[in-house]
Amino acid sequence: MSRLLASVLALATLAALSACERQRTHGAAASWGERWAGLAHEGPRWHAGAELVVVTREGRPGGPLATRERWVLLRRDSVSGQFECQRDGEPPFVVAMRFHPKSPSVVLGYGGAARGRFAYATGLERVKVPAGSFRCGRTWRTVEEDDGRMMRVDEWWAPGIPVPVQSWTRWEGVADTLYAPPRRAADVRVGTEWAVLERIRQP
Repeated sequence: MSRLLASVLALATLAALSACERQRTHGAAASWGERWAGLAHEGPRWHAGAELVVVTREGRPGGPLATRERWVLLRRDSVSGQFECQRDGEPPFVVAMRFHPKSPSVVLGYGGAARGRFAYATGLERVKVPAGSFRCGRTWRTVEEDDGRMMRVDEWWAPGIPVPVQSWTRWEGVADTLYAPPRRAADVRVGTEWAVLERIRQP
């Protein structure tokens, strides 16, 4: 009888500890979401004609290949704007983007082929890119390409910036175990892509 009682008490203790852990984790995620939302006022003030330029370098055997995206703000409301995106070799298109994206936070089902987006930690880290130095929240997600290839994508989001300040993509089975992104273009390895905010221009 004492063994049975001991087993019951052990199971009850484990259940209670598990419930506490779930509550703690949920509380941390919720509090981080609240803190991130409160950082919206720290971002820049955007006006029509503002421009952001992102340069992406893809690791290739012969060296990194660089391409650029240019985002120009056409019109805005209180929380988002209509941006015209111009990518190298592609026709321009218009897309709506929030000035302070709902990231970093857990957003399951983000993107058509994405498995989810998750915050790494409950704080911001300093990231230096050509456009300047920013306090960013780091997120990660996995994305399945049309050919079935899995990609690990890390992104660094700064308050009030509608695009990632930095993003780093690694092909699964090739470079997905890397944690720290490169510091310079020459260090971009085969099987990775490194994108940084190159310029912000206000009218």
